[in-house]
Amino acid sequence: MKQQFDEVVERLLSHAWGTEDASNPHLLADSMWMLEHGKAIDFDSLRSKILGELQQLNIEMKPLQMDVVPKRLAFAINQMIVLILEQLLLSNDANLSKDLALLASDIGQAWYWILSGDIDSIEEGI
Repeated sequence: MKQQFDEVVERLLSHAWGTEDASNPHLLADSMWMLEHGKAIDFDSLRSKILGELQQLNIEMKPLQMDVVPKRLAFAINQMIVLILEQLLLSNDANLSKDLALLASDIGQAWYWILSGDIDSIEEGI
């Protein structure tokens, strides 16, 4: 159980940090870099990927019954939201702004439900 939890946390950290060359459109940090440089991204695919990781985190955290969340996990979630909000501040496109705001909100709500421990499916909560 702990190993699967650690693997999910590492994948979430990858979303927060991205790759060195910002070439992976399936990672949040890389996608935000692409937006900043005028490249289009697939929000639906990115949202699905991130929410899937958060759902897996929800599954892996429940049996561990943690009283304290590891700092690296809290960092990953916070950094993902910050990356999105930074792009939101730079955006002059109403549709892009809406997509960014919804993605940040989805991550924040999913995190809330994960911490509450009261939900089986993240999709139910958001």
